[in-house]
Amino acid sequence: MISLRKLKEDDLYLLGKWRINNKFLNKHSSEIQFNLEKERIWFNKIMTDEMCKYWIIDINNIKIGVININNIDIKNKECCLEYSIQDIHFKERDIISTIIFYICDYIFNVINLDKIYCNVHRLDKFNIKLLKRIGNEIKDSIMCCDKDLINICIDRKDCQTLKDKDFLEKIFIE
Repeated sequence: MISLRKLKEDDLYLLGKWRINNKFLNKHSSEIQFNLEKERIWFNKIMTDEMCKYWIIDINNIKIGVININNIDIKNKECCLEYSIQDIHFKERDIISTIIFYICDYIFNVINLDKIYCNVHRLDKFNIKLLKRIGNEIKDSIMCCDKDLINICIDRKDCQTLKDKDFLEKIFIE
């Protein structure tokens, strides 16, 4: 069973380890130091921030990655989506498309937003293809912290909805 479980303080060490090992996000990952106290400060901040939500992606009690929505803008009905699959056995598998379909459905129908922005590394062909399959528009290219990113917009009106995806495995979002 796939579930998106709310981030807990117990997850901070694993998140730090994943952040250090992420080849797309960290050009110089060997220079990054894990600091649990800084992670706790960050965790306490996001737990009280209504403009973001963080989940651990769990498949049959195996933590495989993290997904979050941030910059939630109720007035303009938009947010940003970020996700990272860290377990090599689950990278570039169809299970990821199921998770993305469900989180888009959650954003559009539970939070009631209309646009989702997602920055994807230009070299991450798998996720670019995945987001195009869902329905999106490439907004622009940006350089951020020496990272060459593509800004993709998933619009509610263009998005392939879950109602068309009865074949997808059901997932639980806490």
